[in-house]
Amino acid sequence: MKLIADGEVDERSIIDVQANELRGFTQHHFFAGIGGWSYALRLAGWSDSRSVCTASLPCQPFSAAGKQIGKDDERHLLPHFLELVKQCKPNRIFGEQVEGAIRHGWLDDLQTTMEAEGYAVGHCVLGAHSVGSFHQRQRLYWVAQSNIERLEGSEKKFDRGNDKQVANDRTTFGMCLNQAASLMTGWPTPAAMDVKG
Repeated sequence: MKLIADGEVDERSIIDVQANELRGFTQHHFFAGIGGWSYALRLAGWSDSRSVCTASLPCQPFSAAGKQIGKDDERHLLPHFLELVKQCKPNRIFGEQVEGAIRHGWLDDLQTTMEAEGYAVGHCVLGAHSVGSFHQRQRLYWVAQSNIERLEGSEKKFDRGNDKQVANDRTTFGMCLNQAASLMTGWPTPAAMDVKG
């Protein structure tokens, strides 16, 4: 049984990826690791043929297990990701980051840039203990949706025949975040387990 969608793996740094190279792909999973977002989307009922972008950006600049030098760390790749978003304009984006990034202004940068590009952004912090694991591992989960798509959805909701679809889309967004949180926060890592407070 294949747990994640078929696709191509590009092992280059996001710094080397050009927007025109992303054309022709329905889904883009940046910093995908072992494919957690693809798996979570499937569990939530998101079709492999439905457009989406995901990003689990590097956490080392902000992690309690690292030096926490934040935006000065060369592994801070949010600006490069946001540049691709500006050029490609995906309709929906799901992402995650360590909670510690918030105090470094990471979430502020994400929201400011995304909102300037016409996206509505929502976020929440969930811990591994919330899904039954024995460690905290607090993670920031976020979702962005283009305002164009949101406005089209609000127009559709006045059409009685589409009420169910609008409700299903909202439920699916929530389910995707829930599935991702359950999968990704629950994975024990040496960094999450070994850090002494």
